[in-house]
Amino acid sequence: MHLEGELDQLTTTIKTLRIQLMQKKDYFEDSLKSFDTLYKTTMEEIDNLRKAINDSLDKLQKKTIKKLDASLIRLRTSIQTDIEHCNNLIKQLIEKHDWLNRKDNNEALQFIKYRKCLKELNQTKEELQQMTTKDVTTLAFSPDKTIQIFVDILFGLGYIPSQVNSAPGQKRHDVYKTTMIYNKNDPESSGTSKPGRVGEEVSGIHSKSGTNPVMKVKETKQNATQSNIASATCKTISSELHTTSSMNISSPKCDPNQLITVNSSKMTTVRMKKDSETCYISGICETATGELLVTDWNNSRIKLLDKSFKVTDHCDLPGKPWSTCIIDSSLLAVALNSWEVHFIRLKKPLLGLSSLKLQHDETFKLSHSIMGIYHHQGNLYVTSGTVLYHYKIDGRRLMTCDVRKMYEDTKGGMTGNYYRCLYL
Repeated sequence: MHLEGELDQLTTTIKTLRIQLMQKKDYFEDSLKSFDTLYKTTMEEIDNLRKAINDSLDKLQKKTIKKLDASLIRLRTSIQTDIEHCNNLIKQLIEKHDWLNRKDNNEALQFIKYRKCLKELNQTKEELQQMTTKDVTTLAFSPDKTIQIFVDILFGLGYIPSQVNSAPGQKRHDVYKTTMIYNKNDPESSGTSKPGRVGEEVSGIHSKSGTNPVMKVKETKQNATQSNIASATCKTISSELHTTSSMNISSPKCDPNQLITVNSSKMTTVRMKKDSETCYISGICETATGELLVTDWNNSRIKLLDKSFKVTDHCDLPGKPWSTCIIDSSLLAVALNSWEVHFIRLKKPLLGLSSLKLQHDETFKLSHSIMGIYHHQGNLYVTSGTVLYHYKIDGRRLMTCDVRKMYEDTKGGMTGNYYRCLYL
């Protein structure tokens, strides 16, 4: 009797499992059928994005051609005016020549002719000299190289995440919080904001001339299942993205497919009155006391932002800054496109002052290009685009004679994650 009860229970279990498996199979089949629809929808989104990009490029092309046409009209008008002036002077010279060749027996009249013609000839010589020394402006086009740079380093028009949903009833935990800084594009030109060299999301940033660039600060949280908490935390470090862990977990492993969700955002301008060009944020790092440092490529400056994201100080640079990193609580390094590393001192506020001050300290010339830069425990790691270098720092001096090539990409293209971000 006891065995019969067990057999009945097994039979019931088999039926239940069979029903569950059939339901799961139907679910998978429905999901498989939905892939075609999802694929078509995704393709439409990609096509729409490409169309929007093409429209934006068409607008930029039309604006550039409009400026070219205006320059051509201005040059033609200027040259035509000079041609007419030359014709008038030639006509006057012919008249003077004919007038001088007229025979006149009166010496007084001949002297008057001589003096008058001499005066007018001297004036003509002066005008001719002015025409000779006058700068002739030609039509020329200087392409914005940053457009091609950012197109080359992109992996695609977007990301196709491998999303895996948690099992029903499985608990999820917040692992760490990330602070990102974005440079918002002009809404009139595209209607969307684009991230500027932050972490693994890199896009071209160009605000329209005459408008204030906007920096968007986003605090994000990454979720992981309870079973992966012990190994899911990592610290991603680059000159553009500073991540701080909210849990004391030392495992270096990180799942690149985990989704990041935005909890809140804040926008603020980083433009200064002294800026002559549209701001372009090429790098960012955080001080030990929570202030932010951003490098402005177009204006050749590094700017200090307080905790309310207001620009409180800046330091002008002799070249275009690629990126920046903190050396210690009072020193930071800036990588310039002129193959130089500049050390900037963070001066502590005096009595009555509430913010840090920036002061140029040292300049070190390297034998290679430099794009990405990161400091860790007295070691400076530098990317050149194809090579990862290791330098030693002795106090406040960069040991340029003590350099080690850690990795080189001989296949062509850019090294590392977008050729300048460093992850340790």
